[in-house]
Amino acid sequence: MAHQFLSCIESCRNCAVACEAFLSETHEGKTAQVLGILTDALEVCRLTMSFLLRNSESAEAICRACASICGTAANECGRVQEEAFLSCAQACKQCADECNRVAHGWLGRKKEELAGGPYAA
Repeated sequence: MAHQFLSCIESCRNCAVACEAFLSETHEGKTAQVLGILTDALEVCRLTMSFLLRNSESAEAICRACASICGTAANECGRVQEEAFLSCAQACKQCADECNRVAHGWLGRKKEELAGGPYAA
């Protein structure tokens, strides 16, 4: 695994943990929209970690999706001025930022780097 992904993987893990904890608790102000977007964020974070850990050639696309979904989750949670919502918003925002960094950095990766993944022939 490339060292440049460690921060992104950790941010995805933190976001998934925050979303899962939030979803398991009862909070006033939870709406179906918030529940849905946090479930999406939780699932895409798990998927993104998997793709990055195995250096998948499709990781760029997954990182872009994760950045978008987690960015939306951060915005939705950030609208509710309650600590649990704001804590989740912060984890989602950090994940979105890290996934954007990795996705944009992907363009500069050499083809040899991609070929060196664990599933290389």
